Amino acid sequence: MLQLQTQRLLLRPWDASEAAIAYEIYSDPIVMQYIGEGKPMPSLDYTEAKIFHWKKLMVQQEGWYLAIVPHEFPSEGSASQPIGTVVLKQLPDPQGKPTGDWEMGWNLRQSAWGHGYATEAARSLMTWGINDLELREIYAVAQPINAASVRVMQRLGMKNLGRTCKYYEWGELVLYGLQAISPD
Repeated sequence: MLQLQTQRLLLRPWDASEAAIAYEIYSDPIVMQYIGEGKPMPSLDYTEAKIFHWKKLMVQQEGWYLAIVPHEFPSEGSASQPIGTVVLKQLPDPQGKPTGDWEMGWNLRQSAWGHGYATEAARSLMTWGINDLELREIYAVAQPINAASVRVMQRLGMKNLGRTCKYYEWGELVLYGLQAISPD
């Protein structure tokens, strides 16, 4: 399975044994406020099923959901525990069907906010998507009030493409995109 290394991070698939850690992150209503419908993961069983689903998508090469694991994160005690997820997957239309457009996404536990981890992790996975998957364009979407995610998109060098209702069922989203540089 895919593993990527950055200066401060290891990006690797979530392990089923880490469901309690994932549940701790994704049961936090503040972490989840801009993800999907904004609802926390309801149970440990649900979280285990979600990790299994992410692994299945990676095996089928339909999406990559990688745990963000810092080499050092003293406030959490253990350097080997995930602090969030970075995602590269196809954007769905409002009915949930894949569009063929690829999306970068990220989410972190609150204590990991403000350290540049989302940008570092997203840049690494985005580079892999362009170089290894040969994606020509990668997008990111966010609810318009999610200023932190918009700042990450800007730091990634993504261009503001305006607002759209083309993806997801949640209404209008801000859309950013990055085109791969042609090797010619």
